[in-house]
Amino acid sequence: MKPGSRLKRISAVVISGALLLAPETRSQVLSDAIVTRGSELAGKEHLDLYVAVPYRSVTFQELDGTYAAQFTIQVVMRDLLGRRLADTTLTRNAVCSTYAESQGASGTADIAMVRFPLQPTTVRYELTVRDAFSRQSYQMADTVEVPDYSNTPELSSVLFLTDVEQRGTRFAGTPLVGGTAWSDQQLFAFFEYYDDQLPQTTAFRWYIADADGRRLGSGISVAEPITERRSQHFVALRSTTQPLTRARPGSYRFVLAAHPVENGAADTTRVLARRERRYIVPRSAAASSVADLPKAIRQLVYVADGDVIDALQAIDDPLRQQSEFDAFWKRLDPTPATATNEAFTEYYARVSTANERFRSYAEGWQTDMGRVYIVYGEPLTIQQFTSQGGMVVAVRWTYPNNQVFTFEDPSGFGDYRLRSGFPPRARYEYGR
Repeated sequence: MKPGSRLKRISAVVISGALLLAPETRSQVLSDAIVTRGSELAGKEHLDLYVAVPYRSVTFQELDGTYAAQFTIQVVMRDLLGRRLADTTLTRNAVCSTYAESQGASGTADIAMVRFPLQPTTVRYELTVRDAFSRQSYQMADTVEVPDYSNTPELSSVLFLTDVEQRGTRFAGTPLVGGTAWSDQQLFAFFEYYDDQLPQTTAFRWYIADADGRRLGSGISVAEPITERRSQHFVALRSTTQPLTRARPGSYRFVLAAHPVENGAADTTRVLARRERRYIVPRSAAASSVADLPKAIRQLVYVADGDVIDALQAIDDPLRQQSEFDAFWKRLDPTPATATNEAFTEYYARVSTANERFRSYAEGWQTDMGRVYIVYGEPLTIQQFTSQGGMVVAVRWTYPNNQVFTFEDPSGFGDYRLRSGFPPRARYEYGR
């Protein structure tokens, strides 16, 4: 469907697929909300609260070859004076087939949605997640405005989705819970439009801007014929043909406005309704983990060719250099649809271990032992050979397929040099 096309009416965004978590997300529970038009007779609007619990936050137990977790989600709604307006408790079960997934390797989370009919006001919601097996609890709280939709035209609040999928006459989407736009994948903004004066033709314009008004991107939908008092829509915020400007990490404003269409063109000088929300750009996985980028680029020597390293070092713009560094690791990501780049994490973990274990006259990652360890990982067996005086003078590492590396220390000062051959084109590979 084209961006701006109308979604078939659904009571809430249907959850599908796995939540993709932001690289620097440290919170044990995430949430997001969309407020839509409710019952006019009761004078209440609908607040749909989405709660995401990352698999890494709860304890899984093995059961008949699968891994299962159980936890409860308690939600309490209060007004700004602290008075309780509503509360509910959900019991959730999560099941996965592999141990790695149960530990959060795939970036998966359980997503639950609960609806609260509320009168227009500003509310504070408090979340408590209790893990049944570990008995740990995680808490978070946030505020959300419940607008009054009795006067139209008006826009609902906005929910970000990572995909929109048609299922017969209905649509499903995966909420980007928390609004942290970490990925370069396509992203959608879902919303409802209310207008009691029908028929109308309307266009929806959006932009994302920082505090100084500088825009990361903007767009406008095609003209939409509005024939129902309540209609649902989405706009594509970015795609391969409509990328956003790369932004520094921080909090931005996503602004959405409805404009009338006259003579086939949107009159952007007239705003029928307007709504905005947070749009968060996190630090990348690499930026969050690497404190010294120039050194991290030099340390690519065991995974990248020299011309790649030279090209990265030649970039004098730090933001662009970080971007190209991220892009290099993105190409090696074994699970590109998730927030975790296992290859990046493993490689720099090996660099860190090499620095701890094999420091000599140079940093550990620059030694012969460090090079073999970073490329091949832990050896299957380690043999030590000593002199008559009991000093270790040689070490042999054996890897699968009878690959053997022998190191000698003729000086006796722990400066082990590789005496067996090292494959000339050997490079680090994830899972080796």
